[in-house]
Amino acid sequence: DIATIRRVAEEIKEVHACGIDIAIIIGGGNIMRGGEAAKAGIDRASADYMGMLATV
Repeated sequence: DIATIRRVAEEIKEVHACGIDIAIIIGGGNIMRGGEAAKAGIDRASADYMGMLATV
């Protein structure tokens, strides 16, 4: 949703303009989804754990 992305980007820009440092962390769930991995034969719990480890 491009409108949501623009709104979030503007909010980040406004906060940064106040001199506040920002870190954006993409969760490992965006790399490894437990449900999708389970369909490929990987144990669901193991796949969820892999996604959590990818976040660290």
